[in-house]
Amino acid sequence: MNVLGLGTPDVDRWIEAGEDNDGMVKREGRRVGFVGDDPDDDRIQDIDEAGANDDKPKDTRAELAMQVSPLRQGGTSSSSSGWAPVPSPLRNTSPQANSAQEFLQTMLRDGLYDFRRETRAEITGLHLDLLRMGRSWRREMREAMGEWGADIRALREENERLREENERLRRGY
Repeated sequence: MNVLGLGTPDVDRWIEAGEDNDGMVKREGRRVGFVGDDPDDDRIQDIDEAGANDDKPKDTRAELAMQVSPLRQGGTSSSSSGWAPVPSPLRNTSPQANSAQEFLQTMLRDGLYDFRRETRAEITGLHLDLLRMGRSWRREMREAMGEWGADIRALREENERLREENERLRRGY
């Protein structure tokens, strides 16, 4: 019952009031019927449905009634009677705690500002290094492609000369 939040002394008393000494649930106790219900009408309806007219009185009211909980101890409200007030952890209660909190916040703010400034400088340096590396890669690629381009031009010129020579030889010059 504690897991469900029902572990208060009032609930324990209600459970004990509803049980016999054997631990069995009582069928009789203080009950409240609904307004406007006539118990004789319910009994007549149950007898008609069962199809029998017993001389034994059935307790139909016990099934259709609502049980009344035991009276609580008066004087104070039930929620505040068993609990001591607990100060909120979000509220600053003493000026010493407030000054200590401000000191810690200032120290953290200064430390984080320095860390942020150093991190920003490192990221800026990394960005500049990447830009330099990109430029050097482009330059190296241009040089490599330039060398290959010169080789390809030389091969094309040689292919043109060989084609012309093949044409001359076919014609018989």
